[in-house]
Amino acid sequence: MRRPLMFVLLAGALPGLARADPYWVAYEGDDYPENDGWIRRVLGGGADRSLEDGVFTINSLGSPEIVDSYRIERKIDPDPGELFVAEWRLRIAQNLNHYEAGFGIAPDNPATLTFRYELDRMWSTREDWSIEIAPLVFHTYRVESSDMLTYRLWMDGVMVHDGEFDTVSFNQSFVAFGDSGQFGGTGSLTEWDYVRFGVVPEPSAGCLCFATVACFYLTDKASRKAKS
Repeated sequence: MRRPLMFVLLAGALPGLARADPYWVAYEGDDYPENDGWIRRVLGGGADRSLEDGVFTINSLGSPEIVDSYRIERKIDPDPGELFVAEWRLRIAQNLNHYEAGFGIAPDNPATLTFRYELDRMWSTREDWSIEIAPLVFHTYRVESSDMLTYRLWMDGVMVHDGEFDTVSFNQSFVAFGDSGQFGGTGSLTEWDYVRFGVVPEPSAGCLCFATVACFYLTDKASRKAKS
């Protein structure tokens, strides 16, 4: 069953935390992203794709010319007292360089933050740093930013980096994931369990509200997997 695209936090659930347009976007791997509100970009014939047990697989190993990526274009920045959050769970099953699989964020003022993957390494390509990851297993990632100029990155629940968006950029107002590498790549095989992003109240006032939302998605997805 197709999951709702947006889960709207209840304005006024905590005193003083109401905002004009709260939002939470959650792709849970239950359907192809373009059926869940994402814009699909395809070059080179597109990837072989599949869905199984709430995991979306992109296989572009057939050609280095393949691009198969997904984005939502919308205003994403938080208001004062709020936090932008993006989180995803991903397994790199095969990838030889960081021109292929990735995750990108463009705030409402021109800037970009882009993460790309090798089999055993994650790169912040705009900042030119990398971190080792255990190969062939799922990892969870989480980006938080209150100003969309600086950010914190968590991997598997551990904070691993304080960084900055690249402001020498024309990109604006979107979140994207998938295989976007066409030049110099070799193809990749990636498995996406979920991709989520939105605006939540900043801790400490908002931690209970966000935890409730996160618990809803994790519990609901686990229940659906158990029934499948």
